[in-house]
Amino acid sequence: FTALLDSCNPQLILLTTCDSIPLASELARSTNVITASRPTELHQTLKWEKSFYHELKTGKSLLQAFQRSKAMTRGPLALFLKNDVRFVESK
Repeated sequence: FTALLDSCNPQLILLTTCDSIPLASELARSTNVITASRPTELHQTLKWEKSFYHELKTGKSLLQAFQRSKAMTRGPLALFLKNDVRFVESK
């Protein structure tokens, strides 16, 4: 798994499964990770994701998008931030 991470160099991994904190902490050595800190309802996760990706699309940094979306939806998510980034849409 580590070799796969090294070969594709992801900027963000999103884990919204139950009990994903241990895996997230391992992955956070290599990249940014967002994970569920406890079980979540599907509708709550979807609401958060919609808000999060909208924030990223409008030019917010990863940290800003995470904070704004978490405040709006109050989801039980945690961010392991290695490097704050902005994702820009390629033309």
